[in-house]
Amino acid sequence: MNEHLLMLIYGMATMFYALTSVGFYLRRSRLHNMVAFLMAVLSLECIKDVAIIFTGNYNDPYFWTLASILDLLVVPVYVYVLHLLLCANRISALKTICHYAPFVLLIAAFAISGNELFADIIIIYTTLYGSVYFVWSLISIPKYQAMLKQQYSYSENISLKWLRTIPVFFYIMLALWIANMLFRRIDIDIIYLSLGFLLWIVISYFLYKHESVLEDLQRDAATDAANAVAPNDLASRITDLFSKQKFHLNPNLKISDVAREVGSNRTYVSNFFNRDAGATFYDYVNNLRIEHACHLLRSTSLTIADIAQQSGFNSSQAFIRVFVRIKGLTPSEHRAANT
Repeated sequence: MNEHLLMLIYGMATMFYALTSVGFYLRRSRLHNMVAFLMAVLSLECIKDVAIIFTGNYNDPYFWTLASILDLLVVPVYVYVLHLLLCANRISALKTICHYAPFVLLIAAFAISGNELFADIIIIYTTLYGSVYFVWSLISIPKYQAMLKQQYSYSENISLKWLRTIPVFFYIMLALWIANMLFRRIDIDIIYLSLGFLLWIVISYFLYKHESVLEDLQRDAATDAANAVAPNDLASRITDLFSKQKFHLNPNLKISDVAREVGSNRTYVSNFFNRDAGATFYDYVNNLRIEHACHLLRSTSLTIADIAQQSGFNSSQAFIRVFVRIKGLTPSEHRAANT
């Protein structure tokens, strides 16, 4: 029964990884190409495992160990994808080689010699390697989130809660992988495979949703290079946009929109908000939106949904969440206390 279930999961996972690989590759961005490569590797690893089972080498210690440690070739690809998500700069060819070389050399050493020592070393190395990048991700994800708050006035599609699951699940899957290496149990293999399969369904969905953010950042970076100037009256230009033109009422406002309007780039405009206004772009804009909403709550009988829309929010839920964070009470409570 377990073997049939295992083969079913392998079949579903192989098809999912293969089709997802093609889907990401067709999007043609650097990140998507890397995710496509990762999915292709995962698909090939599933096919490799099925071949080991069908050829009867499942119980052979050498083939079992070799098949298992080959799975570790995907680990530096995980790291590369995380790096592309969290950092704007490309990993150099030399650094890429340094990431892959220990995995390739240790696996090759075991494949040639059959010495279990090399398998033990690569397990220890992978655990240390994963620990380093787990800590790195815990530091880098909040920095990336803070950077996004400097670029966007809204939170839709820029929340990174889903991204935090990658290093956590990586550790869980590594523990399951080690347990599977030690005990060679099909039920552990089923859990390990199912967890990875479900994890990447979720991550693929959120990567798709986050795609517009990544495209914006790449496009805006190119625009910045062409507008690397700071007008002498930059502060007054930005202030006028919000006080006279009510730019904050645009629900999809980005800092690049402000930079384009004042004839500068994101860096100079961001410096204005951080240094002169004393707030991130996100907080500055949303404080203005909430003040506008408070005026409407006091002076009109509009519904909360209508006020949210007229104040520059994409949804009532986002409006209420930001309102409570800034004012400490709900819009309805604020209206009741001021009418």
